[in-house]
Amino acid sequence: MTTTTQDFSTKHLLIFGDSIAHGNENNLKSFATMAADKLSMPYTNYARGGATITSIPHLENDLHIHIEKALNEGAKADYIVFNGMTNDIVGSRNAPLGEVTEGYNNDFDESTFCGGFESICKKFKTNWLGAKVLYVRPHNMKSREADKQIAFGDKALEICRKWSIPYVDLYTEGGLNTHLEEMNNAYTINQDGTHPNTEGYELFYVNPVVARLTGL
Repeated sequence: MTTTTQDFSTKHLLIFGDSIAHGNENNLKSFATMAADKLSMPYTNYARGGATITSIPHLENDLHIHIEKALNEGAKADYIVFNGMTNDIVGSRNAPLGEVTEGYNNDFDESTFCGGFESICKKFKTNWLGAKVLYVRPHNMKSREADKQIAFGDKALEICRKWSIPYVDLYTEGGLNTHLEEMNNAYTINQDGTHPNTEGYELFYVNPVVARLTGL
């Protein structure tokens, strides 16, 4: 059990991402809200099911839109937790991977995953100065192509390192692999391979996220 002497009750967490951060398949309880509850930290959840890192205009459901909403609402943050990638690699969206840029003041191409991810990192770092930001790479999913999970996930971590953003890599270190029928049946909603149930969140997501947050 994770314990901490820090008082998070006076802090505020902003959450951005997709259904795994939103918890819309689990009565709106996600790894991020459960981690916040464990730390007694107030939060506002801007994550939404189906959200992408890549800006796909006809969908109007990406982290850029949700970040703009938070800014328009004057949302304050001591901590920010975000995820994203799972919907970018869905075959129907087939977002291009793109490339990581060399600088920090570029016009990032948000129509690509890398450009969108870099743009999001910059928005977090410049709009919520001093907030501690954490990215969570999702578990190994039977519902997504393995090569895309690896390629897009590895780029996400490369970008995090570039932008000095800590991360939790649940793909390689989290333990949940829904290619395994037993794990898929026990720990995902409707055995869909994608959305953890409460036990799946608790066993594989919450403690690593809490541990990382308390160490920032």
